[in-house]
Amino acid sequence: MDTGGRLYLQFGAWEGRPVFGALEGRGELMRRFGAVENANFDDTTLKRYPSLSLRRVLRDPDGPSKILAALNWMDERIAQAFPR
Repeated sequence: MDTGGRLYLQFGAWEGRPVFGALEGRGELMRRFGAVENANFDDTTLKRYPSLSLRRVLRDPDGPSKILAALNWMDERIAQAFPR
């Protein structure tokens, strides 16, 4: 997130890396963040660095909970890949 009110997703940078490097993992992550109304992600997003404005997230009545659910899912996947 930046001070301009955007949440940036690093799909392009995650390609070939642990946890979200596989297309399927990034696709599921994109689907979860893309659940926010009018996120407008598509398959080309998986190789890019898209963002979501917080304004858009807040326009979706369930937007904040969708973002938190996506972040929690990310945390679970990372914890599974790198147990403490």
